[in-house]
Amino acid sequence: MIKPPSRWRSGARFGHPIVLNRGRLQLEVRLPVGSSEGKYRLRVSDKFGKVRKTVASTACTEDGITRLKVVLDNPTYPG
Repeated sequence: MIKPPSRWRSGARFGHPIVLNRGRLQLEVRLPVGSSEGKYRLRVSDKFGKVRKTVASTACTEDGITRLKVVLDNPTYPG
């Protein structure tokens, strides 16, 4: 699970990168409180900032938490 800090907004960056293992991954991203349901795009980039994969998914709200569920299939790129 990846949970951005509540102050995180579009265009902002994390202080520390989140490192993902290679292979098939099922991710659940909990969006900040008050985030809208709807379509979002998740970008995976390498340590140089180059976007290696973009995945689109639809966020849904359950029990007051807006979640974005995505599947990354075998992101095999140099990291």
